[in-house]
Amino acid sequence: MRLLSRGLRASMEMLSGARENPMTEALALEIESLRRLKTKALQARYQEIFGEESRSSNHVHLFRRIVWRLQAREEGDRSERARKQMLELADDHHLRLRAPRSFWDSIELGPDPKPGSARPTSRNHCDLARGIEGP
Repeated sequence: MRLLSRGLRASMEMLSGARENPMTEALALEIESLRRLKTKALQARYQEIFGEESRSSNHVHLFRRIVWRLQAREEGDRSERARKQMLELADDHHLRLRAPRSFWDSIELGPDPKPGSARPTSRNHCDLARGIEGP
């Protein structure tokens, strides 16, 4: 531990106390070496780890994604409970696809063209903003 930088040592100590599986020294050293890589080298490392080219050339983004994958490999990916919860959150079939009628009634569409006739049916906000009336 003596050879590690002060920041890395603090990170390892913090992670050791916060998780069941503390970060190994080998992983910590690999992460520290990734910090010093240039963007092109991180893109090459991304290709090795993920098996596809990165669409990003943002150094911080590449670094974080690579470190996340390395940690996931070492410590095990998400727990079964976490996977189940993610699937439940992603199940959005119960979400509304249309706004409630009261919302559309509250929008200022102007006066009715003729008494007793329906209001314009345009739901396009651009049409509403420009004042274009529907059929």
